[in-house]
Amino acid sequence: MMVIGSRQATLPVPGLGPLAETSQLPPRNHEWKIWAVVIPATAALTFCLGLAMDRVLLGVAAAVVLLIASAAVIAFGIRDQRRGEIIDNTLEAVAPMLGVRKLSRALLRVSRWKNGWVGTPGRAKLRYANQVNGRDPKWVGGVLEVLDRNLGGHYQVKGHNHRTKLLVLALDETPAKEEVLPSEQVQRVLAVVKELLGESATVECEEDGDEIKNVTVTHKQGIHMAMVGRRQRVEKVISARMHGRWVAHWDLQNDIVRFTQRPELPTLVYPIYEDVDRTDAHASYLKLKLPYGVDENGNIIFWQPALNPHMLVVGGTGTGKTVVEHGFLEQIARQGYRIWVIDGKRIEFVGFRGYPNVELVASRVEHQVRMIIAAHELMEERYTLIEAGKATLKDFDPLFLIIDEYATLKARIVRWYKTVKQKGDPTQPPILELIEDLARLARSAKIHMILGLQRPDVSFLGGEMRDNFAARISMGRLSPQGANMMWDSFAIGVALPRNVRGRGVSTDAESNPVEIQTFWNPDPAKGDLPEYLEKAQPEETTYPRMMILDPDIEADLDGSTQDPDYEPGYRDYAEARIVPFDARIADEMAPTPPARAAHTSKALPEANDETDDPESAGEEDAEDSMESTIGLFEGYRPATQEKASSLEEGDAVLIDEALGLWGIVTDVEPEDDDYLILDYRDIETGEADSASITADTWLHIRRPDEQEGRGRK
Repeated sequence: MMVIGSRQATLPVPGLGPLAETSQLPPRNHEWKIWAVVIPATAALTFCLGLAMDRVLLGVAAAVVLLIASAAVIAFGIRDQRRGEIIDNTLEAVAPMLGVRKLSRALLRVSRWKNGWVGTPGRAKLRYANQVNGRDPKWVGGVLEVLDRNLGGHYQVKGHNHRTKLLVLALDETPAKEEVLPSEQVQRVLAVVKELLGESATVECEEDGDEIKNVTVTHKQGIHMAMVGRRQRVEKVISARMHGRWVAHWDLQNDIVRFTQRPELPTLVYPIYEDVDRTDAHASYLKLKLPYGVDENGNIIFWQPALNPHMLVVGGTGTGKTVVEHGFLEQIARQGYRIWVIDGKRIEFVGFRGYPNVELVASRVEHQVRMIIAAHELMEERYTLIEAGKATLKDFDPLFLIIDEYATLKARIVRWYKTVKQKGDPTQPPILELIEDLARLARSAKIHMILGLQRPDVSFLGGEMRDNFAARISMGRLSPQGANMMWDSFAIGVALPRNVRGRGVSTDAESNPVEIQTFWNPDPAKGDLPEYLEKAQPEETTYPRMMILDPDIEADLDGSTQDPDYEPGYRDYAEARIVPFDARIADEMAPTPPARAAHTSKALPEANDETDDPESAGEEDAEDSMESTIGLFEGYRPATQEKASSLEEGDAVLIDEALGLWGIVTDVEPEDDDYLILDYRDIETGEADSASITADTWLHIRRPDEQEGRGRK
């Protein structure tokens, strides 16, 4: 054995030389053929001798033994001959790579045959000439390839002595993986990806049963893919030509893109509650994130009031808007912050009267007016303290003002103001200007608003108020005009699935509109979800319940005399006192039910999003046009036939005339050869899909009615 580092000489190997003179080996001597003749002849002779010597049985036995030996010689001889042919063919095939002048069977020695009668060598030792660079991996790879092809196995290097020029190879007996032909879907993916990203792209598909879940592509199109337009084109073609809804994750530094199937949004999501940390109240406030739903990737969607001070929640009856507002209230109360509520329908927040940290719940319009004035007074007071240098923002606790049914509130205030307006009062209720002030300035005083609207209102979303409500949620389907006011798009939120309560659109961490499923939050008034009611319950009450006194009750408490014919005016209600809650006084202030209600034979319906406010039915009738009963084409003009090249985002287009399938266009991108990639949502189901059509295809198209909105941008 050669010892590494020793100077021991090696025996010369016949045939080693600088050049190969011949690649043919001399024929082998097959001595077994001689024995195959001699042994049967001997058997015959032995049998004859046995007969001559009258020893027949002995002759027969000897002949049989000799014949068996002859058969064995023939069998093993044929096997050795076949093995010799395999060795010689292999040696002659690899000879050009050995650098020898004359071939010799001593160059290739094989042993440990296995796997069948002729079998495959388990080990091979190969010698080569000095001038061959045995360290070259390409040379070694070439030798292995020749031996694999001729010996009928897969070999790997077991040892390599570069000094003696000896390469030792061993048969790799690892079971070969059964070649699995790619499925039809995988073949489709390979064809599409290579067409888009080049034939050199390598593709790995992760399958789950019959479905492809992930596709990872390594490509050489880095320069082209650095451009956003190119990446968008790839994404749209993939979505149009591959089954399912796909989203791309680009790694531009490593030229890798991963396509994943877009998951379906759940139809029911229970709330989660963040840990409460009040060790540093101001620091906790700055980091406060209020979760309210999930997107299709399972990401939790948050509202962070320190960054976006006010939240707008838009949604018609039955969409889950009030449930979202309940969720915000519970999340805020659990954190120990102060909450005031204007209950626009008077009965939607009944369960939160007396809830920990909910100071006020105002259902009567005069109390709602006083609450807004009080919030404005608090804002001005805080500004004064900061301006005088007597306080900083860190010294204040946040106040969250929830205003449900804002449009209804405005209408009720205007109507109520006419009944209490006195001589010298402004023509219009001053309270409306205070709401705009709060939206504009309250964030700097740690006062935040959550505003609920039945539908996008151009008077509200058309000016500065819109800009002050960067955090937004639209629940249920929007009209194209409402979508344009909310999301600057005639398409976003227009084709959400019907009959999925809690489905809406909001902004993600990058401020992009995304489809979400909001939490199903418990309502204390209904007693549903007791487990989550317990989780939502604040650990301590920082702010006990308060109440707003009516002017006449206030006079009685003060012991002052008052003209019995005196009717309180706007200023009296605007300056009403806010005091700790007293159940006795609250009973005295409770309004007397109308006579017809006292004699009704039917119980009041359970409070929910379907319940109408009896005092504001007129106003809500106008607002309910955005509810789930919206006609398919409300907000669109009549259909016209136009070419596909004229399509714009937000248009309704007839996708399949035979099925009557209409879609809302979400995007249109040009493809090669005058083709367009059309992304759309089924107007009935809200399901996203894509189609590839020629630009000159004639289609039935309905345009958004710009007269009902602000028009296209």
